[in-house]
Amino acid sequence: MYGIPGINDSFLTGRQRRMLLMPGMESWEMTTEAVAGIRIRTEWLDARLRRTGCVRVTSPAGTDFSFALGAKSKWVPILGIVPLFGEIAITPQLGTENGVFVVDGPTASAVRPPAELDRMPLEIVVENGAIKEKRGDPEQLARLERTIANARPPVAVVDEVGLVTTPIAANDACWHDGTHQHDTVHIALGNNLDRDNMVHGSFHVDCEIKQPAVYLDGQLIMEQGAYCVPAVDVLPVS
Repeated sequence: MYGIPGINDSFLTGRQRRMLLMPGMESWEMTTEAVAGIRIRTEWLDARLRRTGCVRVTSPAGTDFSFALGAKSKWVPILGIVPLFGEIAITPQLGTENGVFVVDGPTASAVRPPAELDRMPLEIVVENGAIKEKRGDPEQLARLERTIANARPPVAVVDEVGLVTTPIAANDACWHDGTHQHDTVHIALGNNLDRDNMVHGSFHVDCEIKQPAVYLDGQLIMEQGAYCVPAVDVLPVS
């Protein structure tokens, strides 16, 4: 849009917040401590990833997906989206991504919209960084294939794994496509050709995983979408 590579990352990782006023915000259930805790939780996770070699994501729907962190990977704290969102956006080390992720939540690009979550989930099989197989509802699969076919360059890899750090349910109303929910992880398909410098490729489809568990080098840090480690589980979540 702006003709500047990486402009999305510049916006998303801004350290200053600008308040976005939405109708009904005065009735949202949250506390000052819970909002402040988004930054605390995000910065804790950022520091923890610096001594992590392997990330694994599982879910009750059948997700079991892992990847490595190393010299060829990247992650950035996402604290520039307002009003209530936080995340660590990870670009896995290319070639280390393996397993299956089951998209039982919605996706970006209207491939699997919120109104169609009663359909069979999408299952994406990844082997050594490459997308090997896609299964699921026929109509949604056809949309995914058309979406991928229209991307230039073609989509063939996992662009990002987003570990959400906001516990505030009111956040969810801010996302028109139903993604980036407060108790989920999203895994994005994309075509990032500058993985060492950017997280988001020019084409990027976020896919939502419900009730995820996240392991860092075997340590469980998230269960059913909620953080469960002493450093962060005492933070307010109401």
